[in-house]
Amino acid sequence: METVRSRFEITRQVLQKAGPYLLIEVLLPGGSLVAAMLYLYRRKRAKASGASESLVGPMRVFLARVLAAGCVALAGCGGPALVRQAQPLESSAPLAEAKDERIRVAIDTVILRNGPGAWARDAEWDEYLIRIRALSDESVEIRQIAVFDAFDHRIEPRVDHGELVNGTREMERRYGDSGKLVKGAYGSGGLNPIRLFFNPLAALAVVPVVVVAATVDHFVKKAQVNSEIQRRRTTLPVALAIGAEADVDLFFPITPQSGRAQIVYADRHGEHRLDIDTRQALVALQPPPPTLVSRVDPEFPWQARFNKGYVTARLALDKEGRVRGVEVIESVPPGVFDREARRAFHSWTYSKSRHDDRIVEAKLEFKR
Repeated sequence: METVRSRFEITRQVLQKAGPYLLIEVLLPGGSLVAAMLYLYRRKRAKASGASESLVGPMRVFLARVLAAGCVALAGCGGPALVRQAQPLESSAPLAEAKDERIRVAIDTVILRNGPGAWARDAEWDEYLIRIRALSDESVEIRQIAVFDAFDHRIEPRVDHGELVNGTREMERRYGDSGKLVKGAYGSGGLNPIRLFFNPLAALAVVPVVVVAATVDHFVKKAQVNSEIQRRRTTLPVALAIGAEADVDLFFPITPQSGRAQIVYADRHGEHRLDIDTRQALVALQPPPPTLVSRVDPEFPWQARFNKGYVTARLALDKEGRVRGVEVIESVPPGVFDREARRAFHSWTYSKSRHDDRIVEAKLEFKR
């Protein structure tokens, strides 16, 4: 009992002393380094005043954990990066076409995340390759090109990586609020925090180096990707002479289930619009839905006071078909069967795919 009380008292004192560091870490950009500087300053004052240093060890452990956690989070945010060799695009008929008496438009392909033609890993955009030919006996000007999402919201092309990322995040929120499934790109961690947590002195020595290296690497990759976007993308408006044809390359936030694209152009008679139905074309580009290969049935919780229930969840799959994430979206009764459902879901496997961002809904029923 005395040991328990002693540990409790140490924990209470550490949390009391660590409060400012934790607030700094959470609230400020670069909070880990600020917290480290504040810790060293307070430690120096404590020595000068002859205050007790009994908490130096626990504080060092705490600070090492905070710094290591920040470092791991930073190193894990890989984001898009150039690939050494892009997957070849298969030459085939255009995905979708439309024309009127003035222009003909063909969407040759749409480069999706990690799909054929992808030149960046885990891209956070859809790249549209479009051909437009002038058919009339006068020149035309292509002014705007937009796509429309599943809710018929107009989505404009973006001009750089940052705008594409923000647009994709907004799309995820919009689809998520509606119950539709959409998945953007998220990095995966490259450090093992366990080793740092159990070796705080090593963490304090390694963290600044890794933070700097990870930061430099992140910005170099981002600059490379953004440079390639600028090189590839077409700046509108585009002027088409009589009978001329232009290739247009535009980048949009990831827009699943896009229903149509719209071309806005003008000639001497005024401004015109041409819509292209893209529903079937984009469906054909999507990978086939995951197929359940093996499953493990859950155990009925012995402490449950209910005789039956169910859990519905969204499962995030990797390329090998393994479940790497479970998000419970409905649980009846609430919270009773969640733990067993998560354990069972993580044992399921689905069909393999070249895509590592697939999401599938699954349901488990419990009955005593």
